[in-house]
Amino acid sequence: MDADGSHEPGFAAGPAGGLRRGADVAIGSRYVPGGDIPHGRGTGALLSRAGNIYSSRVLGARCQDATSGFRVYRSSLLRRLDLSRVRSDGYGFQIEMTYRAARHGARIAEVADHVWSTGSRARRRMSPWIVVEALMHVTAWGAARVLPSRRRTHAAT
Repeated sequence: MDADGSHEPGFAAGPAGGLRRGADVAIGSRYVPGGDIPHGRGTGALLSRAGNIYSSRVLGARCQDATSGFRVYRSSLLRRLDLSRVRSDGYGFQIEMTYRAARHGARIAEVADHVWSTGSRARRRMSPWIVVEALMHVTAWGAARVLPSRRRTHAAT
């Protein structure tokens, strides 16, 4: 989970339950039924929603909340992924991990995350660079996904 106080550790059982139901990655999602962003009506929430829609469509990962930092991975999946090739920071990291997991055939489950907090413990992490980096990576991975295999120099594998 993000270490900025935006998630309550006591609610980790939600995403962990996704693993018990057979998922390889379980994501605490703000954008599935029952999920919510308290006080999440500002620019950051709009940017998050737009980024998730864009990444889902471009990458074909079928994930409503690829930027969520509240997730659980099955250790067997992490061993299959070449983590030395991960290049993103910030929200792009979450998208990249979701994309890599999907490309490796992982079962991805999203569970409602309604405990996300914008309270005093949470710090704003959004910066222009984080947005630009995520947009550049998602666009490159999406292009590599549809181009012939000999041209896939940016593919997340």
